[in-house]
Amino acid sequence: MKGFKEVPPEYKAISRKEVFREFWASARSQKRIFFLLLFFVVLQGGVVGGSIWLVKTALDLFFENKDPKGALFLIGALFMATVMKSSLEFLFNWKKMLTIGRIRDELVVKAFRDLIYNPFHLHIRERDRKKYAWVLTDAMNFIESVFGMFNSWVKQPFVLASTICALMVIAPFLTLVGIVLIPLGIPCVLFFKRKTKEFIAQRKMLLGMVEEMVSETIRGIRIVKVFGLEEREVKRLQQTVSQQRKINERNAFFVGLMSPVSEFLGLLGLAVIIFVGSQDILSGAFTTGTFFVFIMSFLNIYRPLKDVSNGIMKYQLALDSGRRLIILRQNAIKERKKSGTVPIEHFKDLRIEKLWFSYMEKPEVNEDYVMRDLTLTIRRGERVAIVGATGAGKSTLCDLIARLYRPQRGTACVNEIPLDQIKNQSCKKIFALCSQETIVFNNTLLEDIRIARPEASREEVLTISKAVGLTSYINSLNRGLDTWIGNRGVHCSGGQRQLIALARALLQKPDVLILDEAMSGVDVEMARMIWQNIREGLPGCTILVISHHWHLIKHCERVVVLSEGRIVKDTPVEAIEDTGRFFREFHLEKDGSVR
Repeated sequence: MKGFKEVPPEYKAISRKEVFREFWASARSQKRIFFLLLFFVVLQGGVVGGSIWLVKTALDLFFENKDPKGALFLIGALFMATVMKSSLEFLFNWKKMLTIGRIRDELVVKAFRDLIYNPFHLHIRERDRKKYAWVLTDAMNFIESVFGMFNSWVKQPFVLASTICALMVIAPFLTLVGIVLIPLGIPCVLFFKRKTKEFIAQRKMLLGMVEEMVSETIRGIRIVKVFGLEEREVKRLQQTVSQQRKINERNAFFVGLMSPVSEFLGLLGLAVIIFVGSQDILSGAFTTGTFFVFIMSFLNIYRPLKDVSNGIMKYQLALDSGRRLIILRQNAIKERKKSGTVPIEHFKDLRIEKLWFSYMEKPEVNEDYVMRDLTLTIRRGERVAIVGATGAGKSTLCDLIARLYRPQRGTACVNEIPLDQIKNQSCKKIFALCSQETIVFNNTLLEDIRIARPEASREEVLTISKAVGLTSYINSLNRGLDTWIGNRGVHCSGGQRQLIALARALLQKPDVLILDEAMSGVDVEMARMIWQNIREGLPGCTILVISHHWHLIKHCERVVVLSEGRIVKDTPVEAIEDTGRFFREFHLEKDGSVR
């Protein structure tokens, strides 16, 4: 896939310092634990260095002095060193895992808050959904990768330094030979670092695409089953997995080569040390016990060195995940800064003047806009039907009024105050949107209906449910309002989900109720009853209705007709005399309720 090796533009602006400042913002509350972990690391280093000296003394006692007690002393020294090292390792890992859990939980909540506060358009566009599909996993990977770096680049180097210091004491020349050999592997480490960086970036992108594809298929499983698209979806996934396999095959050689190369370099170094050390033993420069201890300790050096090289991969994972989280945070902060500060108690009127809107980030020509030079005034208490052919811009207009999007040009004002200057709480109090995409959460029916007004009583919910015709459905449930209705309302029919969404909007008691095909799954008689109850239950409420059905349009006072993002007709309902011609001209649905 093209462009994988390129760093995304927004990443370039985020420095490494910013990434780790993001980590410290969540980890600051655990700073005492960090000092405790550092204390354990220092103790472990001391135990490693002391163990080398202790075992060397025991071996000298056994080999040089021919003392039988030397064997017992050696066993005791090894046992003591193992117990102390294992105890400190246990304490370190225990406290580390507890700290990871606390920081990870806090960061996951932060990431989720930033995610839902991101601009609405970032949740709608397909490519942005793919980019954010793994955000919570990123939060967890970020913390675990940073602690992996702590282990690789703080703990292991300290143990390594401790070992080298102890070896310098017992065999200075041989230790210097070993230290000279270590830098010979640095070019290999840098080469593998570059390859690992490329591989992780590519793999992360493809894993996000696979996750989004599977999620999309499951969400639309009804369509997949009805149209027999099972094999089509499998082929789509196979194509993406095939791309992932090619990337894995391209990088597997280098990733697999990393460990053998490290082992081979270690073997070469060991061969040189054995050759030099054997000459020193023959010349009597140091004892056999010292030589054995040196060889065992030097072999143990390569484990910390390997952990340090593994830290490169953890470092890249931390940068990759951290940058994504920072971009998410920056978007959320920008969105919060755009929120208004002017409170509004009651709705008087809505005035839209010369409004232009495009879903494109940088529209260039008029054809890029879906709303074009639109001017509209709606006063308190009016019932306005917004009609037009599919794609005319009806739902977009409602989303703009509900402040889900911001126009590129023109103004939309409530009570002569621009929408983007009004406080969020005021907008939520004034507007209620019941869209054609009915979302029902995995909760009890009671909690799902009063999601916008958690303080609403059970009696209020029952009253609203009766007004929208949900009573018979509630009575059919074993636990009534306390019944869990399943993820995305899988236990409800399409019409029942629409009634639940409608009840949720009415319970809010808004000043402006926006019904975007909100009763398309409801029969004519039920819709007439609901409409009557809305008028009686919300007197003075301004109602905007998007519908292709005359039995809903005829209850309004005005009809606004959109075509290609422009208002082509704004007329009272009573002025429509030839309904048949009106249907044909503006693509409305004629039904048995035509007057």
